[in-house]
Amino acid sequence: MIKNILLVVILLVLLGTWKTTPALSDSEGRNHYLNNTTAQEIVKILRERFSNVNPRPKIQFDERTNSLIVIADPETQKRIEKLINQLDVPPQEITIEAKIVRTPAENLTVELNDTKGFKNMDELFKDTSKVETITAPPKLITFSGQEAKTEFSYDIYYIENTTLDENGDITCKIKKSKCGIFFKALPRILEENPDLITVEYQFELNTFVERAAPPIPAIAGIREFESLWCPIMNTRSMKSIISLMDGETKIIGGVAGREPTGGIVTGKTKNMQPTEGTEEKKKSGNIIEIALLTVKKGETRVMEGSPKRVKAVTLKEQ
Repeated sequence: MIKNILLVVILLVLLGTWKTTPALSDSEGRNHYLNNTTAQEIVKILRERFSNVNPRPKIQFDERTNSLIVIADPETQKRIEKLINQLDVPPQEITIEAKIVRTPAENLTVELNDTKGFKNMDELFKDTSKVETITAPPKLITFSGQEAKTEFSYDIYYIENTTLDENGDITCKIKKSKCGIFFKALPRILEENPDLITVEYQFELNTFVERAAPPIPAIAGIREFESLWCPIMNTRSMKSIISLMDGETKIIGGVAGREPTGGIVTGKTKNMQPTEGTEEKKKSGNIIEIALLTVKKGETRVMEGSPKRVKAVTLKEQ
């Protein structure tokens, strides 16, 4: 009796599972030939985006023909095809420029935290002749969806710590820090608004100011070690994501006197003390530093040797 009841329960569970599982016979297979990107890149995005769909679509790629083979139900096929069309677009060349300028506060036409874009410097400054460029790394030229970066730096060596043995000999542990300009950016253009460019960026300027005696008694009074004392670094660091129209410039950070605003983070010394006594303090109170970012679209390029898009081939899965 009990065995019969258990058998009925198992059959009901299996029947319920079978009923709630979508029928594979409703799936269809399609080939999607890509013109402007590689199938290997697209397949990773599609598999991640549709990993929770039930039934999960089968997505493969053919490197030889640069095509995707997708087996899914009709509704999922439509969603996948729409995403493929959004991703498989000709790469758009984009130029990204970042710089830090200095100008009198009264020369600025907007507030430092203003988020609107400007087509030319006359809209941002009352008198462009009073604008001094502190630093401007080379322009980045890349494509939508491709990160670009540049770095101009040099190493500064310093003593991190020391040990004193029983004979009075000093052993020093040397570390290095980088001074210079570090700039990287990842632009993206969406099909829904091709004139709007989203840029994920990181812009950093590390300037060497001076060396300070380290809090290490063993070498504090030895002049031969002064060239390896802790460096005081004046740092400007910005990291964020912004959206700009083609040809626009936006403020991404600023410093008024010694107070940072926007995206700029002021620096610290290597022994983690604020940069008191550096050029930050020496600046006049009415002089401001502003970080600017500009983007411009260039040519649209088509991949050479890519097959022309053909109508998707539909194959019913047996």
